[in-house]
Amino acid sequence: MNKRRRSAFTLIELLVVMAIMALMMTIGVAGYFGIRRGADMRAAVSSVRTSLMLGRQQAVTKRQKVRVEFVISGATNLVRVLIEKPGSGYQLVHQETPLPAGVEFMGFPSPVTFAPSGTAGSTTPTEVILQEKVAQANGTKNFTTIRVWPLTGITKVQ
Repeated sequence: MNKRRRSAFTLIELLVVMAIMALMMTIGVAGYFGIRRGADMRAAVSSVRTSLMLGRQQAVTKRQKVRVEFVISGATNLVRVLIEKPGSGYQLVHQETPLPAGVEFMGFPSPVTFAPSGTAGSTTPTEVILQEKVAQANGTKNFTTIRVWPLTGITKVQ
């Protein structure tokens, strides 16, 4: 009798392949959340910086004081751009911009007031610090500092 040998995978080979696939999926998911967290921080920095630049631009073009406020309301963090209306306080110039869910203001940032000349109304640079809400595995939180220079009103990310 002629016995033919069948070619097939053994149970051990299949289990090894499945273990390797599970390991690769775990690494991929961890990498995805790391990328997502970085994207939230970049979006928050861009949003705050854009609001500051809008405030400065509005002050120069409208020839009025403009105030950029950073609002912490419960779990929501907002940026608000207001223009001064003589006799009636400030009026909203642009819709309030919320920060992404994974990012918050660190502490209570001071509002930035831009003069019609484009300068920021303080003698020292104003700092707006953004931090991640969730700590990393080592217990630290990433943060980014945005500085507004008083003489020029220009923003820089540190």
